[in-house]
Amino acid sequence: GLGPLRTRLQVSASRGLARFVGRARELEQLREARARAQAGHGQIVGVVGEPGVGKSRLCLEFKQLAPRHCLVLETFSVSHGKAYPYLPLIELLRNYCEITAQDDERRRREKLTGKILTLDRALEDTLPYLFHLLGAAEPNS
Repeated sequence: GLGPLRTRLQVSASRGLARFVGRARELEQLREARARAQAGHGQIVGVVGEPGVGKSRLCLEFKQLAPRHCLVLETFSVSHGKAYPYLPLIELLRNYCEITAQDDERRRREKLTGKILTLDRALEDTLPYLFHLLGAAEPNS
């Protein structure tokens, strides 16, 4: 069956990685973005580059350096998901809401509703759209 390790980097990390070198400037830029986000100034950071230059490793190192109180969510783009432009967002929401493949529609709705309303009650109007996005149709639809 499927295990928790989804990428080659995760498998390599479970076996032990070589020492991380040569990306201090990039790592510092990520730290600065995190500090601005923690100060209440939302941030989006794009990590782009040719295959094999270390984008995934940079993100792994950044994630491991995150303070314990920081919520770290991650998602992956997969080549077979190109036809689904929202697939990374869907996966990110599933991870945040702790929705698993074993959850039925009702349980997905409960988890999503709980997480979203805990964030902000003003987001209640977005629930029908999020239900649709995550394949958890509303009971009356």
